[in-house]
Amino acid sequence: MSVLVAALCTKEARAQWSYNGVNIYNTNSGYVGIGNSTPGSLLYVAKNMGEPAITIHNLGGGGGATYSMTDDLSGADWKFKATTYGGFKIRDHASSLDVITIEKNSAANCIYIKAGGNVGIGTTGLNPPAKLTVYQTTGTNYSIYGLHESTEGAAGYFHADDNDGTAAGVLGRADSDDSYGLAGHAFYAGTGVGAWSYSGRLIEAYAGDYPGGTLKFYITGVGNVYADGGYNTFKKSRMPGEENVYRAFNSLQATESWIEDIGSSELRNGEATVAIDPVFAHTVDLQDDYKVFLTPVSEEMVFLVVTHKSPDHFRVKGTTPDGRPASCSFDYRIVTKDHENRTARMEIVHIPDPVEVPRDE
Repeated sequence: MSVLVAALCTKEARAQWSYNGVNIYNTNSGYVGIGNSTPGSLLYVAKNMGEPAITIHNLGGGGGATYSMTDDLSGADWKFKATTYGGFKIRDHASSLDVITIEKNSAANCIYIKAGGNVGIGTTGLNPPAKLTVYQTTGTNYSIYGLHESTEGAAGYFHADDNDGTAAGVLGRADSDDSYGLAGHAFYAGTGVGAWSYSGRLIEAYAGDYPGGTLKFYITGVGNVYADGGYNTFKKSRMPGEENVYRAFNSLQATESWIEDIGSSELRNGEATVAIDPVFAHTVDLQDDYKVFLTPVSEEMVFLVVTHKSPDHFRVKGTTPDGRPASCSFDYRIVTKDHENRTARMEIVHIPDPVEVPRDE
Protein backbone atom coordinates (compact mmCIF):
# COMPACT_ATOMS: atom_id res chain seq x y z
CA MET A 1 0.00 0.00 0.00
CA SER A 2 2.79 2.44 0.95
CA VAL A 3 4.51 1.66 -2.35
CA LEU A 4 1.33 2.54 -4.24
CA VAL A 5 0.94 5.86 -2.43
CA ALA A 6 4.54 6.77 -3.17
CA ALA A 7 4.06 5.95 -6.83
CA LEU A 8 0.91 8.06 -7.03
CA CYS A 9 2.64 11.00 -5.30
CA THR A 10 5.56 10.75 -7.69
CA LYS A 11 3.22 10.76 -10.65
CA GLU A 12 1.39 13.82 -9.26
CA ALA A 13 4.66 15.69 -8.76
CA ARG A 14 5.95 14.82 -12.20
CA ALA A 15 2.74 16.08 -13.76
CA GLN A 16 3.73 19.63 -12.69
CA TRP A 17 6.92 19.61 -14.82
CA SER A 18 7.72 19.36 -18.53
CA TYR A 19 10.79 19.25 -20.72
CA ASN A 20 12.18 21.41 -23.51
CA GLY A 21 15.35 19.82 -24.74
CA VAL A 22 17.73 19.71 -21.80
CA ASN A 23 15.59 22.28 -19.88
CA ILE A 24 12.86 21.53 -17.36
CA TYR A 25 10.06 23.94 -16.45
CA ASN A 26 7.08 24.09 -14.11
CA THR A 27 3.62 23.79 -15.71
CA ASN A 28 1.36 24.47 -12.74
CA SER A 29 -0.69 27.68 -12.47
CA GLY A 30 0.36 28.38 -8.90
CA TYR A 31 3.57 28.97 -6.95
CA VAL A 32 6.56 26.80 -6.02
CA GLY A 33 7.51 26.23 -2.42
CA ILE A 34 10.69 24.69 -1.03
CA GLY A 35 10.33 23.94 2.65
CA ASN A 36 6.91 25.62 2.50
CA SER A 37 3.58 24.04 1.51
CA THR A 38 1.71 27.32 1.00
CA PRO A 39 4.05 29.53 -1.06
CA GLY A 40 2.88 33.12 -1.51
CA SER A 41 5.20 34.03 -4.39
CA LEU A 42 6.53 32.39 -7.55
CA LEU A 43 9.37 30.81 -5.55
CA TYR A 44 9.18 30.61 -1.77
CA VAL A 45 12.12 29.01 0.09
CA ALA A 46 11.89 28.43 3.85
CA LYS A 47 14.05 26.55 6.35
CA ASN A 48 14.70 26.78 10.08
CA MET A 49 18.50 27.04 10.01
CA GLY A 50 21.37 29.49 10.41
CA GLU A 51 21.41 31.98 7.53
CA PRO A 52 19.18 30.15 5.03
CA ALA A 53 20.27 31.14 1.54
CA ILE A 54 19.73 30.67 -2.15
CA THR A 55 23.13 30.33 -3.79
CA ILE A 56 24.12 31.22 -7.35
CA HIS A 57 27.58 29.74 -7.79
CA ASN A 58 29.75 30.58 -10.79
CA LEU A 59 32.18 27.70 -11.25
CA GLY A 60 34.65 29.71 -13.32
CA GLY A 61 32.84 31.31 -16.25
CA GLY A 62 33.46 34.93 -17.21
CA GLY A 63 31.19 37.74 -16.06
CA GLY A 64 30.66 36.84 -12.41
CA ALA A 65 27.72 35.22 -10.62
CA THR A 66 24.53 37.09 -11.55
CA TYR A 67 20.93 37.46 -10.41
CA SER A 68 18.76 39.03 -13.11
CA MET A 69 15.37 40.80 -13.07
CA THR A 70 13.59 41.62 -16.36
CA ASP A 71 10.27 43.43 -16.86
CA ASP A 72 8.73 43.40 -20.33
CA LEU A 73 6.17 46.16 -19.61
CA SER A 74 8.71 48.82 -18.55
CA GLY A 75 11.70 47.47 -20.43
CA ALA A 76 13.72 47.23 -17.20
CA ASP A 77 16.59 44.76 -17.19
CA TRP A 78 18.58 44.78 -13.95
CA LYS A 79 21.39 42.52 -12.82
CA PHE A 80 22.87 41.99 -9.35
CA LYS A 81 26.24 40.44 -9.95
CA ALA A 82 29.76 39.86 -8.73
CA THR A 83 32.54 41.85 -10.39
CA THR A 84 35.62 40.42 -12.04
CA TYR A 85 37.75 41.41 -9.02
CA GLY A 86 35.46 40.01 -6.32
CA GLY A 87 33.26 43.02 -5.67
CA PHE A 88 29.53 43.50 -6.21
CA LYS A 89 27.53 45.78 -8.48
CA ILE A 90 23.99 46.63 -9.46
CA ARG A 91 23.79 47.00 -13.24
CA ASP A 92 21.13 48.61 -15.41
CA HIS A 93 21.68 46.04 -18.13
CA ALA A 94 19.10 47.64 -20.46
CA SER A 95 21.24 50.82 -20.55
CA SER A 96 24.64 49.09 -20.10
CA LEU A 97 25.33 51.10 -16.92
CA ASP A 98 26.90 49.94 -13.64
CA VAL A 99 24.82 52.07 -11.25
CA ILE A 100 26.29 50.93 -7.91
CA THR A 101 29.66 49.20 -7.45
CA ILE A 102 31.14 48.00 -4.16
CA GLU A 103 34.73 46.79 -4.33
CA LYS A 104 36.05 43.82 -2.42
CA ASN A 105 37.41 44.68 1.06
CA SER A 106 35.70 48.09 0.97
CA ALA A 107 35.55 48.19 4.84
CA ALA A 108 33.14 47.12 7.55
CA ASN A 109 29.91 49.17 7.67
CA CYS A 110 31.02 51.08 4.57
CA ILE A 111 27.39 52.16 4.16
CA TYR A 112 25.37 52.17 7.38
CA ILE A 113 21.66 53.07 7.49
CA LYS A 114 20.45 53.64 11.03
CA ALA A 115 16.90 53.19 12.27
CA GLY A 116 15.15 56.50 11.66
CA GLY A 117 16.88 57.12 8.33
CA ASN A 118 20.40 58.31 9.20
CA VAL A 119 22.91 57.22 6.56
CA GLY A 120 26.62 56.75 7.22
CA ILE A 121 29.46 56.29 4.74
CA GLY A 122 32.76 54.96 6.07
CA THR A 123 31.29 54.86 9.59
CA THR A 124 33.18 51.82 10.85
CA GLY A 125 31.87 51.04 14.33
CA LEU A 126 29.97 54.36 14.41
CA ASN A 127 26.23 54.85 14.11
CA PRO A 128 25.63 57.91 11.89
CA PRO A 129 24.52 60.83 14.12
CA ALA A 130 23.05 62.91 11.25
CA LYS A 131 20.94 62.30 8.16
CA LEU A 132 24.18 61.90 6.21
CA THR A 133 27.48 61.24 7.97
CA VAL A 134 30.74 60.81 6.07
CA TYR A 135 33.56 59.60 8.30
CA GLN A 136 37.25 59.60 7.39
CA THR A 137 40.32 59.30 9.61
CA THR A 138 43.22 58.88 7.17
CA GLY A 139 44.43 60.24 3.84
CA THR A 140 44.63 63.71 2.30
CA ASN A 141 41.62 63.44 0.00
CA TYR A 142 38.12 64.69 0.69
CA SER A 143 35.27 63.22 2.71
CA ILE A 144 32.77 64.67 0.23
CA TYR A 145 33.68 65.56 -3.35
CA GLY A 146 31.35 67.31 -5.80
CA LEU A 147 32.22 67.80 -9.47
CA HIS A 148 30.04 69.92 -11.75
CA GLU A 149 31.21 70.48 -15.33
CA SER A 150 28.29 72.51 -16.70
CA THR A 151 28.38 76.29 -17.19
CA GLU A 152 25.56 76.74 -14.66
CA GLY A 153 24.49 75.18 -11.38
CA ALA A 154 26.73 74.01 -8.54
CA ALA A 155 28.64 70.95 -7.40
CA GLY A 156 26.57 70.89 -4.20
CA TYR A 157 23.36 72.50 -2.96
CA PHE A 158 22.48 72.84 0.73
CA HIS A 159 19.25 74.62 1.64
CA ALA A 160 18.39 75.86 5.13
CA ASP A 161 14.65 76.51 4.86
CA ASP A 162 14.12 78.38 8.14
CA ASN A 163 12.75 81.91 7.83
CA ASP A 164 12.77 82.68 11.55
CA GLY A 165 15.77 80.84 12.99
CA THR A 166 19.51 80.51 12.61
CA ALA A 167 19.68 77.38 10.50
CA ALA A 168 22.71 77.16 8.20
CA GLY A 169 22.94 75.72 4.72
CA VAL A 170 26.53 74.69 5.45
CA LEU A 171 28.22 74.58 8.85
CA GLY A 172 31.99 74.10 8.92
CA ARG A 173 33.93 73.54 12.12
CA ALA A 174 37.67 73.87 12.80
CA ASP A 175 39.18 72.43 16.00
CA SER A 176 42.86 73.28 15.54
CA ASP A 177 44.91 76.43 14.88
CA ASP A 178 45.84 75.42 11.34
CA SER A 179 42.44 74.15 10.17
CA TYR A 180 39.56 75.96 8.48
CA GLY A 181 35.86 75.67 9.18
CA LEU A 182 35.20 76.63 5.56
CA ALA A 183 37.65 77.10 2.69
CA GLY A 184 37.13 78.20 -0.90
CA HIS A 185 39.73 77.54 -3.59
CA ALA A 186 39.83 79.15 -7.04
CA PHE A 187 42.40 76.87 -8.69
CA TYR A 188 42.88 78.37 -12.16
CA ALA A 189 40.61 81.41 -12.15
CA GLY A 190 37.35 82.60 -10.66
CA THR A 191 36.67 83.48 -7.03
CA GLY A 192 37.51 81.46 -3.92
CA VAL A 193 34.33 82.40 -2.02
CA GLY A 194 31.29 84.26 -3.35
CA ALA A 195 28.28 85.62 -1.45
CA TRP A 196 24.85 86.58 -2.80
CA SER A 197 21.73 87.95 -1.15
CA TYR A 198 18.35 89.08 -2.49
CA SER A 199 17.49 91.41 0.38
CA GLY A 200 19.66 90.54 3.40
CA ARG A 201 23.30 90.98 4.29
CA LEU A 202 26.03 89.47 2.14
CA ILE A 203 28.36 88.42 4.99
CA GLU A 204 28.15 88.32 8.79
CA ALA A 205 30.97 87.31 11.14
CA TYR A 206 30.54 86.51 14.85
CA ALA A 207 32.83 85.94 17.81
CA GLY A 208 31.67 82.88 19.78
CA ASP A 209 30.11 79.48 19.11
CA TYR A 210 27.45 78.92 16.47
CA PRO A 211 24.63 79.84 16.50
CA GLY A 212 25.34 82.36 19.28
CA GLY A 213 28.13 84.87 19.76
CA THR A 214 28.56 88.59 19.13
CA LEU A 215 28.34 90.19 15.68
CA LYS A 216 31.73 91.75 14.84
CA PHE A 217 31.63 92.34 11.09
CA TYR A 218 29.08 92.45 8.29
CA ILE A 219 28.55 93.61 4.70
CA THR A 220 25.11 94.86 3.68
CA GLY A 221 23.36 93.98 0.44
CA VAL A 222 24.34 97.36 -1.05
CA GLY A 223 28.01 96.85 -0.19
CA ASN A 224 28.47 98.89 2.97
CA VAL A 225 31.03 97.38 5.37
CA TYR A 226 30.67 97.59 9.15
CA ALA A 227 33.06 96.29 11.77
CA ASP A 228 33.32 96.43 15.54
CA GLY A 229 36.97 97.46 15.48
CA GLY A 230 39.55 99.35 13.40
CA TYR A 231 40.49 98.69 9.80
CA ASN A 232 44.05 97.43 9.49
CA THR A 233 46.34 96.50 6.64
CA PHE A 234 49.74 94.84 6.90
CA LYS A 235 52.91 94.98 4.87
CA LYS A 236 55.93 92.72 4.71
CA SER A 237 59.17 94.50 5.55
CA ARG A 238 62.76 93.44 6.10
CA MET A 239 64.65 95.24 8.81
CA PRO A 240 68.48 95.48 8.59
CA GLY A 241 69.94 92.22 9.81
CA GLU A 242 66.50 90.71 10.49
CA GLU A 243 64.18 88.30 8.77
CA ASN A 244 61.04 89.39 6.96
CA VAL A 245 58.40 90.66 9.38
CA TYR A 246 54.86 91.91 8.95
CA ARG A 247 53.81 95.29 10.31
CA ALA A 248 50.25 96.51 10.80
CA PHE A 249 48.94 99.87 9.57
CA ASN A 250 45.82 101.42 11.07
CA SER A 251 43.33 103.35 8.96
CA LEU A 252 41.89 106.75 9.74
CA GLN A 253 38.24 106.89 10.74
CA ALA A 254 35.76 109.65 9.93
CA THR A 255 32.29 110.59 11.15
CA GLU A 256 31.06 110.98 7.56
CA SER A 257 31.59 109.18 4.26
CA TRP A 258 34.56 110.91 2.63
CA ILE A 259 36.54 109.96 -0.47
CA GLU A 260 39.81 111.67 -1.43
CA ASP A 261 42.34 112.06 -4.21
CA ILE A 262 45.93 113.26 -3.73
CA GLY A 263 48.24 114.95 -6.19
CA SER A 264 50.85 117.65 -6.87
CA SER A 265 50.99 120.76 -9.04
CA GLU A 266 53.09 123.92 -9.51
CA LEU A 267 52.60 127.67 -9.21
CA ARG A 268 53.76 129.89 -12.08
CA ASN A 269 53.84 133.59 -11.31
CA GLY A 270 51.71 132.93 -8.26
CA GLU A 271 48.88 131.06 -10.00
CA ALA A 272 47.93 127.48 -10.90
CA THR A 273 44.90 125.76 -12.42
CA VAL A 274 44.63 122.13 -11.35
CA ALA A 275 42.57 119.76 -13.51
CA ILE A 276 40.72 117.13 -11.51
CA ASP A 277 41.01 113.53 -12.66
CA PRO A 278 37.80 113.07 -14.73
CA VAL A 279 37.41 109.43 -13.66
CA PHE A 280 37.57 110.43 -9.99
CA ALA A 281 35.17 113.36 -10.60
CA HIS A 282 32.66 111.11 -12.38
CA THR A 283 32.91 108.30 -9.84
CA VAL A 284 32.14 110.48 -6.83
CA ASP A 285 29.81 112.86 -8.70
CA LEU A 286 32.06 115.78 -7.79
CA GLN A 287 30.31 119.05 -6.90
CA ASP A 288 31.67 122.44 -5.84
CA ASP A 289 31.23 121.58 -2.15
CA TYR A 290 34.36 119.43 -2.07
CA LYS A 291 37.33 120.32 0.16
CA VAL A 292 40.88 121.12 -0.99
CA PHE A 293 43.88 121.04 1.35
CA LEU A 294 47.19 122.56 0.18
CA THR A 295 50.80 122.13 1.29
CA PRO A 296 53.53 124.26 -0.38
CA VAL A 297 56.88 122.67 -1.20
CA SER A 298 59.34 125.60 -1.06
CA GLU A 299 62.55 126.85 0.55
CA GLU A 300 60.79 130.07 1.58
CA MET A 301 57.50 130.87 3.23
CA VAL A 302 54.54 130.71 0.84
CA PHE A 303 50.88 131.47 1.46
CA LEU A 304 48.40 129.48 -0.64
CA VAL A 305 44.68 130.02 -1.19
CA VAL A 306 42.01 128.34 -3.31
CA THR A 307 40.30 131.02 -5.40
CA HIS A 308 37.87 128.90 -7.43
CA LYS A 309 36.34 125.40 -7.38
CA SER A 310 34.33 123.63 -10.11
CA PRO A 311 33.54 119.95 -10.82
CA ASP A 312 36.49 119.62 -13.24
CA HIS A 313 39.21 121.95 -11.82
CA PHE A 314 40.22 124.36 -9.08
CA ARG A 315 42.51 127.43 -9.03
CA VAL A 316 45.23 128.32 -6.53
CA LYS A 317 47.09 131.58 -5.84
CA GLY A 318 50.27 131.90 -3.82
CA THR A 319 52.40 134.74 -2.48
CA THR A 320 55.49 135.14 -0.36
CA PRO A 321 55.29 137.10 2.95
CA ASP A 322 56.46 140.27 1.16
CA GLY A 323 53.64 140.00 -1.41
CA ARG A 324 55.59 138.65 -4.38
CA PRO A 325 53.89 136.03 -6.58
CA ALA A 326 55.23 132.65 -5.51
CA SER A 327 56.74 130.12 -7.88
CA CYS A 328 56.90 126.69 -6.26
CA SER A 329 55.30 123.27 -6.28
CA PHE A 330 52.61 122.19 -3.86
CA ASP A 331 50.77 119.03 -2.80
CA TYR A 332 47.00 118.86 -2.57
CA ARG A 333 44.26 116.65 -1.22
CA ILE A 334 40.72 116.75 -2.66
CA VAL A 335 38.13 115.37 -0.25
CA THR A 336 34.48 114.90 -1.19
CA LYS A 337 31.38 113.03 -0.05
CA ASP A 338 30.42 109.64 -1.40
CA HIS A 339 27.52 110.61 -3.67
CA GLU A 340 25.57 107.48 -2.68
CA ASN A 341 25.95 108.27 1.03
CA ARG A 342 26.16 112.06 1.25
CA THR A 343 24.07 112.61 4.38
CA ALA A 344 25.37 109.77 6.54
CA ARG A 345 26.93 110.86 9.82
CA MET A 346 27.57 108.37 12.58
CA GLU A 347 24.36 106.52 11.67
CA ILE A 348 22.88 104.15 14.22
CA VAL A 349 23.90 100.52 13.75
CA HIS A 350 21.53 97.86 15.04
CA ILE A 351 23.50 94.94 16.48
CA PRO A 352 21.64 91.94 17.95
CA ASP A 353 22.32 91.06 21.56
CA PRO A 354 24.92 88.32 21.98
CA VAL A 355 23.67 84.78 22.52
CA GLU A 356 25.66 82.56 24.87
CA VAL A 357 25.86 78.93 23.68
CA PRO A 358 27.62 76.28 25.80
CA ARG A 359 30.66 74.93 24.01
CA ASP A 360 30.11 71.43 22.70
CA GLU A 361 33.39 69.59 22.97
